[in-house]
Amino acid sequence: MLSSVSTKIRILTIGILALVSTLGMAQKLGDMLISPTRLTLDEKNRGGSIVVVNTSQNTVRYRLNLVDMNMSPEGVIKKSGEPTHNSAINFLRFSPREITLSPGTSQKIRILSVIPLNFPDGEMRSHLEFEPIGRPNTTTKSSDEGQNVVSTNINVRLVVTIPIIVRVGNVFSTALMSDGSIEQKGSAVKVSIHREGNSSIRGDMFVHFKPANGGKSVLVGVSRGVAVYYPNPTRSILIGLQKNLSSLGEGDVEVQFVESDKRKNSASKLFVIHSR
Repeated sequence: MLSSVSTKIRILTIGILALVSTLGMAQKLGDMLISPTRLTLDEKNRGGSIVVVNTSQNTVRYRLNLVDMNMSPEGVIKKSGEPTHNSAINFLRFSPREITLSPGTSQKIRILSVIPLNFPDGEMRSHLEFEPIGRPNTTTKSSDEGQNVVSTNINVRLVVTIPIIVRVGNVFSTALMSDGSIEQKGSAVKVSIHREGNSSIRGDMFVHFKPANGGKSVLVGVSRGVAVYYPNPTRSILIGLQKNLSSLGEGDVEVQFVESDKRKNSASKLFVIHSR
């Protein structure tokens, strides 16, 4: 009977995952799958949704909150101690605010932006936080001396956040790259990305090695979903390579950033590192 229930849960989960895959980029975070992992709203698309799937064998509960977060120059995102000047918290509505998911089930979170008329052009950002709600598992067992001992087992789960971006009016951005270098004895490349404009940029980075003898360039590294959030002007990124540059001979390293947002004037840039 237990095996049959487990099989049904797996079949249900597979069906939900197939549905999630059609909704856009999905990512497994701990005991749940979230799609998409980033939501952008504007004047044409004021509402959106995020699908959460419980991929574990246990019932999970989450409390949902809106929080503001800052990005460091190295790309590390941390919760802000105070509201940011481009916070979207006051302009977002979402439901439900708490979810309970049995194994293999899903929940859709609906999000709506409420922007006043004649609001200035620009971009606002906050993050939807999934805070796990749970109680420590407390059991009582006997010690070697025959005394009852209370044992507490706490299952630590990470708090997950999803960026919610709201764009109003004319928003634009451009990307530049500088300070390229070869790191870790040829197994990585480091580069700085510079953002200009009144909106964030997010895209994929591709590293090619171009032989000095004119041969065909080789893709040696990829880093997807690289973001520079407004208002940050720059961030550095270290891209691990699939092939060590020392084994490829003489040539140049080309680093390309291609913005993944489907909008006009998408940022795209190519930067060349003269390796040898």
